Amino acid sequence: MVVAVPVGPRDTPLRLKTVADDVVMLQAHLLFGAVGEFYEDFSQVIDDEVIETMRKYSRPIMRE
Repeated sequence: MVVAVPVGPRDTPLRLKTVADDVVMLQAHLLFGAVGEFYEDFSQVIDDEVIETMRKYSRPIMRE
């Protein structure tokens, strides 16, 4: 499993490697308060929007 995050504290990749095969983080910051600090618009998304997006872009899971 690969975990990808746009931004986070510097220790995030090391901590996530305990549960993931690989971790990708675009920006690591020593002084990290909240993800929302790094976005121009970090509006909340309602459940219905999330469900609709997941339905729209989901693909069947291929099992080995």
